[in-house]
Amino acid sequence: MTMPIRARLTVWYSAILAAILVALGLFVTLRVNADLMRRTDQALALTADELSTDFSTTGGENEFRDVADASLAGLPRDRSFAQLLSPAGAVEDWSGVGVARTIALSPNQLSAAGRGERRPGRISRSGQTYRTLAVRFPNDSAGQVLVVGTSLAEVNESTWRLIVWLLAACPLGLALAAVGGWWLAGASLRPVEQMTREAAEIEASRLSRRVPVPAAKDEIHRLAATLNSMLERLEASSEAQRRFVADASHELRTPLTAMRAEIDVSLRSRDLTDDAREALTSAADQVGGMTRTVEGLLTLASLDAGKLALFPETLDLRALAEGVAASLSILADEQGVRVRVEGPAAWVMADHDRMLQVLTNLLDNGIKYAGRNGTVRIETWMNGVEAGVVISDSGPGIPPGSLPHVFDRFYRSDPARSTGQGGSGLGLAIAKDIVAAHGGRIWAEGDTDGGSNLHVALRSVARSR
Repeated sequence: MTMPIRARLTVWYSAILAAILVALGLFVTLRVNADLMRRTDQALALTADELSTDFSTTGGENEFRDVADASLAGLPRDRSFAQLLSPAGAVEDWSGVGVARTIALSPNQLSAAGRGERRPGRISRSGQTYRTLAVRFPNDSAGQVLVVGTSLAEVNESTWRLIVWLLAACPLGLALAAVGGWWLAGASLRPVEQMTREAAEIEASRLSRRVPVPAAKDEIHRLAATLNSMLERLEASSEAQRRFVADASHELRTPLTAMRAEIDVSLRSRDLTDDAREALTSAADQVGGMTRTVEGLLTLASLDAGKLALFPETLDLRALAEGVAASLSILADEQGVRVRVEGPAAWVMADHDRMLQVLTNLLDNGIKYAGRNGTVRIETWMNGVEAGVVISDSGPGIPPGSLPHVFDRFYRSDPARSTGQGGSGLGLAIAKDIVAAHGGRIWAEGDTDGGSNLHVALRSVARSR
C-alpha cells in the first residue's frame, strides 16, 4: 500500500534528520573527546616542565619523589604518576600510583624522548589506560628521561556520559521533530486537501465552480490556476455538448412527430396488406422509441442547464405508484409480469409530473428485467424523516460491479441482464437527476437470491388535508 504524501514527507524528513543527528552526535563526541585529550596533554606538559625544572634545580636522586609529589598536585592525585627513567628505560625512581613501578615506555617512545621530541603516548595496565608524556631533562648529559602520566578514566567517563546523553536525547528529539514534521507537512498540504475537496464536490452539472486560488505565487497557486483552467475548458466543452444535444433533440422532435402522425394515418387505411401493416407497426414502435430517447435527452439537457421547472406539491407516493402500475399494466401483461403495490401512504413534497416520470422509468425498468412470468413489487415506506419507495424485480439481478453505474447515462449492465431488452439507457439517469433536483436520494441494491432493488427516498411531510 502506497503511503500518503504527508506520511512519506514525514518519513523522509525523519530519516534525513536521524542521519544528521547521528553525524552530529559522532562529530560532537569525537570533538569533545579530542578536546579532553588536548587538555590532558596540556596538563601533562605543564607538569612535566615544572617537574623537570624543579628537579634539575634541586638535583639529587633522593629528592625526585618529593619534587614529583609537589608537581603532581595539578593532576588527579590517585590516578597520576611520575617516573625517572635511565637512558635504557629502567625505572630509577617514581611517585604517584603504584603502577608507576611497572609502566615502561616502548622503545620508540624512549628513543623519541631521547631526541628531545615530546610525543604523548598511551599505556594500559591493570585494566586502566594512562596518557603519558616523556621528556628529556634540560642540560642533562646523563640522558635520563622524565615520564608523567595520568589515567584516562575521567576522559572516558565524560565521553561515555556524553554518548549516553546523546542516545537518550536524539530519539526524543527525533520523535518531537517527526511530530513537528507531520504537522508542517499537513499545514503545507492543507491547501491541496482543500482543493481536492472542492474538486470532488464539482459535478458535471456544476462545472462553473472553481477551486480557491491562494494569494501566494507559489506551487499551490500554479496548481489551483491549472485546475481552474482545466475546469473552464471542461465547462466550455460540456456547454457545447449540452447545446448540441438540446438543439439536435429539438430538431429531431418535429420530424419524428410528423413521421408518427403519418404512420398512424397509414395504419388506419383498409387497403394495407398484412405485411405492410406489420412493417408500419414496427416502424411506429421504432419511431416511438426514438421519440422517447429525444424527450429524455431534452429532459437531461434541461436538468444539466438547471432550467427544469419544478412545481412541488404534497404527494402520496403510494397513490402515485398505483397510478403508474395501472398505466403500465398492458406492458406488464405482454411480458407476463405481475405488478404488486404494497406499503403505507408515503407523503412527500415533490413535482407531480416529474415524480410520475421517475416511478414510470423505474417500473418500466423492473418490468423489462423481471423476465417472463416474473414479479415486480412496489413497496412504499415512511418514517419521521423520509418517505420513499422500493421497486424490486425478480430478474437476474445486477452484478456488484455494475451497482455504482446503473444510474449513469447510456450505461448497460451485464449482458445477461440486458439481452433482448430495449431502451436508450437514459431512464434511470433521468430518474436520478430528477430525484437529486428534489434533494432526495436514489440507489440500487442487488438481491443475493437474484433480482434488484431500486430505492428512492425524499424528505417526508405531514399528510395533506
